[in-house]
Amino acid sequence: MTTAPGMHAAEGADPAPAALQGRFSQRQLLEALESMIQGIVIHRGKALYANPAMVDLAGLASREAFMASPSVIDFVHPDDQELVRAQAEERIETGVTNNYEFRIARPDGSIIWVDCRASRIMWDGEPAALASLADISARKRSELLFHTVFHASPDVMTLSTLADARYVEVNQTFLRVHGFRRDEVIGRTAQELGLIVDPTLRPRIAEILRKGGDVRDIVTTIRVPGGRSREFSLSAQRLMLDGREMLLIVARDVTERRQQEEALRRAQGELESAYRLISQANDELERRVQERTAALQSAQGELVKRERLSALGQLTATVAHELRNPLSAIRNTLFSTRELAAAKGVALDRPIGRMERSIERCNRIIADLLDFSRARELHCETHGFDGWLDGVVHDQVLPAGVELTLVLQAAGAAVSLDSDRLRRVVINLIDNAAQAMTDPQSPSAEKRLTLQTRALEGGIELLVADTGPGIAPENLERIFEPLFSTKSFGTGLGLPTVRQIVEQHGGTIHIESEVGCGTRIRVRLPLAQIREAAA
Repeated sequence: MTTAPGMHAAEGADPAPAALQGRFSQRQLLEALESMIQGIVIHRGKALYANPAMVDLAGLASREAFMASPSVIDFVHPDDQELVRAQAEERIETGVTNNYEFRIARPDGSIIWVDCRASRIMWDGEPAALASLADISARKRSELLFHTVFHASPDVMTLSTLADARYVEVNQTFLRVHGFRRDEVIGRTAQELGLIVDPTLRPRIAEILRKGGDVRDIVTTIRVPGGRSREFSLSAQRLMLDGREMLLIVARDVTERRQQEEALRRAQGELESAYRLISQANDELERRVQERTAALQSAQGELVKRERLSALGQLTATVAHELRNPLSAIRNTLFSTRELAAAKGVALDRPIGRMERSIERCNRIIADLLDFSRARELHCETHGFDGWLDGVVHDQVLPAGVELTLVLQAAGAAVSLDSDRLRRVVINLIDNAAQAMTDPQSPSAEKRLTLQTRALEGGIELLVADTGPGIAPENLERIFEPLFSTKSFGTGLGLPTVRQIVEQHGGTIHIESEVGCGTRIRVRLPLAQIREAAA
């Protein structure tokens, strides 16, 4: 092997410097070393050569200052000098190139970390060491920061191989939470340690990271000492370390937080449920208040109405007494006038007939007023309702063109009724329907009146339906008001009297009507035994 002057390969030395010596002269080698960015020093304890980069690493102003130091080990931090000596002794003894890290203490008090690769060479015929140094302070600061954060973190942190999931490092929180010693964990997997409840979790995380995805806040269940399980939120990061793919996992115990969230959800649900109950109770209370208010208003209105009706009754009795006597005198006078006119051959039949009809009409009005204002006591007997109704209907004479249909479907249903009073109800309803359909202003061409009975549970129903013009909604609301009438004649006491009689029998009456579609009136009465039991 050809070597540069003054520089020889030592037996067992690194072949790389020997190869350099074969191609370069010592001058060319030194020129090359001068321009290198790594610090280069050749020494036998004391420096024999140092390039500018080495002088900068040592923090000196000149090469001369570096070369003047009694030993290159003087630039090594005191805590690392024993390490450097041991490496030098091993290199001298074995001749191998060794690689290690140590700190340089600079004159200004600053410290830097360097990565050193040292080889044994021959310099001027004598053994020497050639060391190449690179500043790794930034990396060491990062490692120190990572180490500090890693081990001081209150969260569980682990570093494992991505390929086989074996732990390379775990922090103190991991050991405390799971109750292991470090030597029991390193080199093993979480599955082997019995920590992971879901065996598919780790492969899923690795697959997500391999595809470039993010793993954040994945909640899973992990076993802890005592056979218990707790919930952890996991975040993971893929990184390279010493040429190997690693997986850094940060796990935070969220058991209490999840329990609090669940308790909060339950409390919120209970609060919402309570709010709904309160709202429903409030709505129910408001509804009851409205109902009670409406009932009170209705009762007040009914009371006022009764007071008025009572006064009307007294007035009606007085008026009826005062009118009936003159009407009787007028009727008798008309009778005498008719006899006298007939004897003398004077034709007064038509005017006298009109006066007699007017007197009869006045008598009916007086009868209606007395009938409504004085509620007569009922004299009830039990009748089969269908048979009784059939007799009442067949006694009626309807206006020309009105077709009546009677459908009896309450066979066997017996009702306790005052025949005269209830007959008044049926006749009034038939007359009202017939008058509505024969009114000249009625648009209905068909004049069909239907009376239909049917048995109900505990009673019977009588339906009176016509094809008349119907009743306007605003009038339908007032149809049972005394003295209210849509006719050009009449007292407006017909339907109020009908309702009064029906209610005296323990029944109800309901009217349905639509303009242009006719009217349907439903009268419901209790069966005889039910009415008698209630009485």
